[in-house]
Amino acid sequence: MAPEQAAGNNSQLTSATDVYGLGAVLYQLLTGQPPFAGGTTYETIRLLRDTEPRPPRQLNPKVDRDLSTICLKCLEKDPKRRYPSALALAEDLEHWLKHEPIRAKRAGFFTHSRKWVRRNPSTSVLVTLSVALAAGLGVMTWKRESPVLVPKSVAVLPFENLSGDPNNAYFAEGIQEEILTRLTKIADLRVISRTSTERYQSKPRDLAEIAKQLGVANILEGSVQKVAD
Repeated sequence: MAPEQAAGNNSQLTSATDVYGLGAVLYQLLTGQPPFAGGTTYETIRLLRDTEPRPPRQLNPKVDRDLSTICLKCLEKDPKRRYPSALALAEDLEHWLKHEPIRAKRAGFFTHSRKWVRRNPSTSVLVTLSVALAAGLGVMTWKRESPVLVPKSVAVLPFENLSGDPNNAYFAEGIQEEILTRLTKIADLRVISRTSTERYQSKPRDLAEIAKQLGVANILEGSVQKVAD
């Protein structure tokens, strides 16, 4: 049951309502439990309308990040923020299966960042990047690794968390995702999905070899470090 169904507003029922139902089924397949489960029907409906589902990866760490993102997009409270149809959902799942960038993006990165800063006013995050990309995140420098590969191709490697604070891992993931989001909007640029680069997390990196393995001409890597103000 979608939130608009729980509210009894039949005039708001659209194909996005069906997408919510598909998302609930996907959530249960990924986690082994429904997105909302109260002790009573009333409590379940209250949770459905007033709370957000836990990310599938919190319940099952084996769930791929992009697949978790797709699932959560289906379960958005606002129908306009879901996939507009089951076909659109199927297309994004196909992107995921092909290890291509998905259209759904994790919501709330900058919102969560602002909340984190308010909770930690005495610290700041220093982002060090090895590429020169004007993406609103700093100045970066492109590294061209192989002139024989397709020039309009790039892989964004997982950002390294240098602070030693596990809480900063969220920032590292968020920055990588934001860069991927912006790169995918560039026409004729082949962008390797985050799923395909996850295996290089916390491993010694030979950029030339990685570029060869992924079949790209450009590699972007970076790190995040928390420093005192």
